[in-house]
Amino acid sequence: MTLYYLKTTMPSMSERIRHPQRANDDFEQAERTFLDGIDRLQRSSAKELATKWDAEYERLLDSRAGKDAFKDLFSRFTEFTDKREKALLSIEVPDGLDESVLAEIKEFDRNVILSFRNASLFQGNGATAEVYEVSGHPHMCVKFITNQAKYNENNHLRTEFALLSAASGLRAGRVRTPVPYFLRIHPKEGHSFGMEKVEGRSLSQILERPEDSLDLIRIAKGLDREQVMAELNQFVLKMHEAGITHNDLRRRNIML
Repeated sequence: MTLYYLKTTMPSMSERIRHPQRANDDFEQAERTFLDGIDRLQRSSAKELATKWDAEYERLLDSRAGKDAFKDLFSRFTEFTDKREKALLSIEVPDGLDESVLAEIKEFDRNVILSFRNASLFQGNGATAEVYEVSGHPHMCVKFITNQAKYNENNHLRTEFALLSAASGLRAGRVRTPVPYFLRIHPKEGHSFGMEKVEGRSLSQILERPEDSLDLIRIAKGLDREQVMAELNQFVLKMHEAGITHNDLRRRNIML
């Protein structure tokens, strides 16, 4: 006797059985794209929207509607998701941008959000923010504001980004600040800004776990300590002359 294992869980949208009378390559692809799109909505914070579109799809299945009705549904869903993606895009882009470039920006925008709270990409944190490497972009990191109320007591994201932009043009020997890349303002997902990921470690990290920083320690031992301090002091003076104060010069904020 043959035993069959029966699934007791609801299949995902893209696993649903398609009706043979509606099957052809183009139609099946459109249907799969539609069902995959609903899957993505369900996994995001748009479950109510997913339920709405799913209910309309189920009504067409129950009424044994023809191809044209399904094609209309798939077309409207595509238009809806395109408009929604553009509305949620947090990086401002000019009108008329080439579609391939726009698709790349959308993908990058998604990668920024997927990086947040990803432990493997974590770089560091403070009282009001956390910093992560951007998935797929190992030379870039993003500072996410995690406590907006406390952050607002002494700061504003646009102000901090402007100060970082101004400081990025300053040099004192080998001392500099990371290069700022982009500002991301998003009322729902929180504010953040992207900057160069410095390939190194903070002085605190080196002291706390020297065994992980042997190459950097070798570099540090070959440096002239007095020159390093002089260059750091000179850089701070240049910032002050430019109207910028750091206000948090600690070992954890100085990287080698």
